[in-house]
Amino acid sequence: MAQPYPATLQERIDAAIEAARPTLELLPGVATINDIRDGSVLYMSAKGQELLGVTIDELKEMGPAYHERFFNPVQAEEYVPILLDLVARNDASETLTFFQQVRFATEPHWQWHLSSLRIFVQDDNGAPTCLLALSQHLNPERHLTRKVDRLLEDLDFVRLHSHLYEGLGARERQVLKLMAQGLSTAEMADLLSISVLTAETHRKNVRRKLQVHTSSDLLRYAHAFDLI
Repeated sequence: MAQPYPATLQERIDAAIEAARPTLELLPGVATINDIRDGSVLYMSAKGQELLGVTIDELKEMGPAYHERFFNPVQAEEYVPILLDLVARNDASETLTFFQQVRFATEPHWQWHLSSLRIFVQDDNGAPTCLLALSQHLNPERHLTRKVDRLLEDLDFVRLHSHLYEGLGARERQVLKLMAQGLSTAEMADLLSISVLTAETHRKNVRRKLQVHTSSDLLRYAHAFDLI
């Protein structure tokens, strides 16, 4: 006969972690279980503890400060709202996947990871209590293709330059796309059904607002913001 759930929520959480531990330790990458209520770490696979240079007891002692110490806070601003939406929807079958930057104990620079996250434990009322995250280090020297490497670079570029790009109007974004494609002012004017003078004004405004001086800079914006 199946055993009943432990009486308390904490016992349920502990039992779920112990049941999953053998599998989580065998998975590639790093497995982490966080308490949604305070952001603390309840479990991290041995590989993760090794990369961060900490023990599970030290992680538990840090509480929510763990996130500030090991994750890029600026980049986290992009995915934390999506994570909160996942918790709010409270669909235990849903998985959220995103890129994030982590700092290792032996590396001075942020390290890119591809992470997948889902609800791990719900309380007696069905509210989410713990999240399970599986994270794979994307080592550019080993298994990143050039395409994925460029995607990660674009993520950083978008984060750093989105405030400039958002200053462009709809027509200026059209002009940016055509500039990146190498069209002349006359060709652009003909395609957009505007005067050459107006097209040239748009070109100047795009360069001024984006603070760019070369064609390669324009192309960088167009690629990063999915115009071409």
